[in-house]
Amino acid sequence: MKKTKKLVCLLLTCLLLCSVFMLPAGAQEQQPDQAALLQVFKTYLDENKVAYQEWEELVFVEPITQSNGWTIFYGTSGISNPMGGLERIGQYVFASSSWEIPYIIALYAEKDGNIFTLKEAYEAGEIDIEAIANTTSRYINVYFAGDTNTDGAITVADVINVQNVIVRKTHIETPFTQDCFYDYNGDGTVNVEDVLAMQKYVAKVA
Repeated sequence: MKKTKKLVCLLLTCLLLCSVFMLPAGAQEQQPDQAALLQVFKTYLDENKVAYQEWEELVFVEPITQSNGWTIFYGTSGISNPMGGLERIGQYVFASSSWEIPYIIALYAEKDGNIFTLKEAYEAGEIDIEAIANTTSRYINVYFAGDTNTDGAITVADVINVQNVIVRKTHIETPFTQDCFYDYNGDGTVNVEDVLAMQKYVAKVA
């Protein structure tokens, strides 16, 4: 009986050790090949007629996360404007510290050598935008549409900001900013419907 117990314990120990050593290998296999991804991205830049060759050393990619088999990554052609860029995708606003070329926020989705912009992948129903929005990246900040003061939450203060825009008490920097943050329901217009929808949201959160 004692020998049987020792044998069982030995087998369990072996299985545990095997699982410990196998997990990192499995995780490593799932990591994208960054060098291969860079080559695919350069092909994408060529197809979009982005003349990056003069400063090719500035071109780089950095994988961020995986979504439904797609690699979500940050990719820069080395050509950018320091003014910053915004992109509304679903109910989220993705904010980049620079305006990138050819895609403003420089977030892409890659699978089997095919690259979509993040918005294209979302509109094609290929990715989980909520999971991506909740993934931390040093290149991108993500806010909710309606978070007009970018404090990380939609509150009464944001509702008041939208109301002030409607009655022209507040001037928005650009129509692009308006579309991203103030057009809460995403219908292309900032109006009372946005205020009502935000009020309902705030009431539920409270």
